[in-house]
Amino acid sequence: MFKNGALIKKQFGLERKDISAGRYDNIDLIEFLAMLFVMIYHTTTVQWNILADASVWTYINYIVRPILATCVPLFFFANGFLLINKKFDLKKHIIKMIRLIILTFIWGAIDLLLLMPIEGQWFTLREFVDALWSWKQGWINHLWYMGALICVYIFFPLIKLTFDYNKKIFNYWLVVSILLSIGNSAIAMGLTFANYILRDGSTVFDYNFFNMFNPFASMYGFSFAFMSLGCFIGGNKEKIHEIIKKIPYINTFSLAAIILISTLMLGAWGILVAKLTGYLPDMVWDGYGTIFTAINVLGIYFISSNYKYKGNIVNRYIRNISQNTLGIYYFHVVFLHLFSKYLLPLIPHVDNYLFNILYAFCVMTLCLFISMLIKSIPVVKKLLM
Repeated sequence: MFKNGALIKKQFGLERKDISAGRYDNIDLIEFLAMLFVMIYHTTTVQWNILADASVWTYINYIVRPILATCVPLFFFANGFLLINKKFDLKKHIIKMIRLIILTFIWGAIDLLLLMPIEGQWFTLREFVDALWSWKQGWINHLWYMGALICVYIFFPLIKLTFDYNKKIFNYWLVVSILLSIGNSAIAMGLTFANYILRDGSTVFDYNFFNMFNPFASMYGFSFAFMSLGCFIGGNKEKIHEIIKKIPYINTFSLAAIILISTLMLGAWGILVAKLTGYLPDMVWDGYGTIFTAINVLGIYFISSNYKYKGNIVNRYIRNISQNTLGIYYFHVVFLHLFSKYLLPLIPHVDNYLFNILYAFCVMTLCLFISMLIKSIPVVKKLLM
């Protein structure tokens, strides 16, 4: 009996169901939006500090800005959605992780070398190594995402195993990862608001309610939740879409309204925190692991389900961005430093979202062309593949 693998799998509920991997148009759109939101966030030109400038426009800028908090969660969500539908090979997965770690250090070094002359700051060899190892703040700290991605990838074989062979254990993991990260944030928000309304208190409850029993208390906790959520949605997409279709009044308009309300509520939360503490949170960075961002990610996913690739110039642009997000992500920071130092000071009226979005598109498109160029060069293309 122990030699009969099929029998053992059947007895323990381990029958595997492989799903052929294809290209999903809506995931292309999601990755495009995620990359665009990253660019808008990193190229911020609008005034959003309501403590320094209490004008109406600054408040508007601040309260709509949290939609950008979906950027990194969307990437994790898309990763989970795509990976769960692919046949898993542990050896290839390990090689992929090692390659990504090496490439991250290589691109970190490249970025540092390019940024030194731009900033007019030169490092000794020891300072260079220290800057690379510590992911120097303001220079290459954007590469923190690769660290989070590798941490999730380390556990992905177990996530994939439970999804394929024992859905109860996978569902347990999904609930726990969401509860201990996004759920912990929601509890903090709820208690803070209740304390403010019922007791007129000024305390902001911003800590780990699960104490030392929470393995998701680090800054990477939300990444596990969104990756797992993407796995769940991707692996059950047909069933989920059938359920959504049966719910009255769920359409693109209502989903967009939910996203808008959720975004404004996250912005309002930041304003409340600023009022209570005098500290203004960045509701993009500080909004990654919140319930409102989770709502927005799901809303964007379901709206994107209506998107179909038709081969026009816009579709091709979206797909190209989706296929080159890694290259854009690795070296966009060089152009941000270059343009902010030498170009932006020459341009009037940059303090508005119209310019901010156009600026983000320009940087993203420029990085896209360079990424595609690198991929066309033998040997060098391995830096992005």
